[in-house]
Amino acid sequence: MSPIRRIPKDKRQMCIDKKLLDKAIKKAESSGVGFLGNPKDDFQLTLFKGMNPKRLSPADRDVLHLYLFGSTDGVDVKRLD
Repeated sequence: MSPIRRIPKDKRQMCIDKKLLDKAIKKAESSGVGFLGNPKDDFQLTLFKGMNPKRLSPADRDVLHLYLFGSTDGVDVKRLD
């Protein structure tokens, strides 16, 4: 039996950040009517496309969590009710 390959913590965090960023971009592109009747959330989309998944700050992660889950810690508050 081969040992489990360990992924370095930095690389693991980068994969999580990239996945969060991709989901936020997809949600912003598919959201309802945005600014001036555009079919997407232009402000958030511009913000998310300007983020680099290799260099996300804690504040960037909080913005992504808030946009996707409605909470900065990543827990969907609506599901807890």
